[in-house]
Amino acid sequence: MPHSEALSIVDRIARIDVLWDAAHWRNGPRGLELRSEPTRAEDRFEYSDSAGAAWTAYLDGARVEVVEICFDLRDDIDEDTPTETIEALFDEYSARFDRHRAALDSRLGPGELIEESEMDGHPVGECAHLAGWRFGKNQVFLALKFEGRDAPMRLCLILAPG
Repeated sequence: MPHSEALSIVDRIARIDVLWDAAHWRNGPRGLELRSEPTRAEDRFEYSDSAGAAWTAYLDGARVEVVEICFDLRDDIDEDTPTETIEALFDEYSARFDRHRAALDSRLGPGELIEESEMDGHPVGECAHLAGWRFGKNQVFLALKFEGRDAPMRLCLILAPG
């Protein structure tokens, strides 16, 4: 099986006890070796890891609602990017999504592909592709996100309470 950044992150998360209170995430959970990143936002904590992934813990009051870990980001898309280029990038990122999904399926068992019609109100938000697995007491999702020309195309793992 080829290397999968998603699988490496899941292996790291499996070694810690994920707690969902904001105090636990204020300085980053022990065992993950995350560097705190400056943010002015009061509704999230931001970190980076040694592999370059961006970790964001989104807060809902004193609780963490989800943790989004973006490990493959393309942020050079803008209004001047030709449609053909965006379509080619989307095809490339879709193939990457499939590769990471296969790696996660091999480790966690078959995941559930979540259809667009099921995403409304979903804790991970809108995604181009979304698959989910039970992960101990929690859930883990693999997402391909691309909201349009003013946002990066990215592959993320999203950790949510079970």
